[in-house]
Amino acid sequence: MRSPGRKNRLMTYLGLCAMGLLFVAGILDAHAANAEAFIEATRHRIVEISREAPSDAEALARFFEDSEIPDDETAVGRFEAILLATCQVRLAVEHGEEKTTVTAKVQTKGIEIPVTLVVPDGIGIGNPNDLKLGVPLHKGMPFRDRGFRQQFRDGSNQVGHFLTAARLGYDHAFILNPFVQFLLQGTGGIDDAIRIIIGHEQVENDIALSIDPFGRFAKELRSPTDAEVTAFKRGNLDAIRIGSGPGQSRPDMELSYVGWTLGNFIRKGTFRKPEEIATWIRVALTEQ
Repeated sequence: MRSPGRKNRLMTYLGLCAMGLLFVAGILDAHAANAEAFIEATRHRIVEISREAPSDAEALARFFEDSEIPDDETAVGRFEAILLATCQVRLAVEHGEEKTTVTAKVQTKGIEIPVTLVVPDGIGIGNPNDLKLGVPLHKGMPFRDRGFRQQFRDGSNQVGHFLTAARLGYDHAFILNPFVQFLLQGTGGIDDAIRIIIGHEQVENDIALSIDPFGRFAKELRSPTDAEVTAFKRGNLDAIRIGSGPGQSRPDMELSYVGWTLGNFIRKGTFRKPEEIATWIRVALTEQ
């Protein structure tokens, strides 16, 4: 027969475990709330900067030197803060008892539409941190092309276009994540990022993000030839086919190459402070 003392100790232990679980859950909830507050604060400040700046290109540069955007004061920290604030499709991983799911939160005309994707057995999610910046689509805020050099202007949201290309040059972990590779049916190599950049200017997308958040990338990835990928790496952009559909233009391809280059520089640690990125953007994108 179990002694009352032992029973009491067991109940105390179980009580402490329950309290511990509640404490951890509280920390996670607080962390999620803080993350949301961080993103909203950044979005709010980006809107203010955009209203104050004389052009879209100058606003883009100021995002990297503004003192009120919350970050860790590093070049990478500021870049990721801006990416989170402008992302159109954020991702959340949930590990259930029977399956792991990824919820894609699609921003469409100010409304958030959740799309649940089931992670197949045998594929796995890899490192969930690979998905922390969401899907590389960063046109989540309304910009145009004022202040960009003429070679980069086509009347559309060139701030978002530039940030998307920069993200693809920077975030190798996302492209190489096993779940992302499964959805894209990719080649398994980092050149998939370049294929998506090129394919965006070749394939007319008729897939709604709210139906298939990865569908347009999967179509774009299969369009470029190996020769076009090589030409992009070398900066020989005239050797790449450009489509005639909405959002496809030679200025977009030129801007994508510059954005991809910046993303690679940030990934390699070329910049220590975000202000250095602001200077680089002004030199690379605007009329001096």
